[in-house]
Amino acid sequence: MPRTCLVLYFIVHSCKCNHTRFVSMPLWVRRHPATSVRGGFFMGSPVFEGENDEGEIITGRTFTLAVLPGAFAICRVDPNAGVPDWMSGQVVSITRTAEELSIVCSQDSVPEDVRSDPDWCCLKVAGPLDLSMVGVIASLSGSLVAAGISVFVVSTFDTDYLLVKQTDLEVTVESLTAAGHVFSS
Repeated sequence: MPRTCLVLYFIVHSCKCNHTRFVSMPLWVRRHPATSVRGGFFMGSPVFEGENDEGEIITGRTFTLAVLPGAFAICRVDPNAGVPDWMSGQVVSITRTAEELSIVCSQDSVPEDVRSDPDWCCLKVAGPLDLSMVGVIASLSGSLVAAGISVFVVSTFDTDYLLVKQTDLEVTVESLTAAGHVFSS
């Protein structure tokens, strides 16, 4: 089977000296037919297989995504606060750590006195995805990193959600589509 060299570029930024540089990694790629994953949900999706410089096999997969309606906000509440009752939306995520209570929800439901970052769009990865699947976020975020797009990720038992700023949505769709991912209507 013929091989093609695909060169991946990573942006490396050093905070100490405020210096940005590009690092490249050649990847030899062979296209081959898709294989099924857990019951065939991904049957027919494009797959690539490649070798890195150490001869290790690297594989990747493309995904189907949907842009969810509405605007989302990412909120921060005191870590000792109870779970608020004002949250609503098609996607609501609550994460508690020792330092904070983070909430992702519809921005229309966030009270004005809550610390929040509004104007995010939510992209849902078609699922369910097997929890043992490796590289889902890497496959999706790689082209967004190259385009300079910030991503906030929420993972659930069944799938993943990528949040990008509304101003970056058009470039996000273009970048992911160029990487082989598909958007459903």
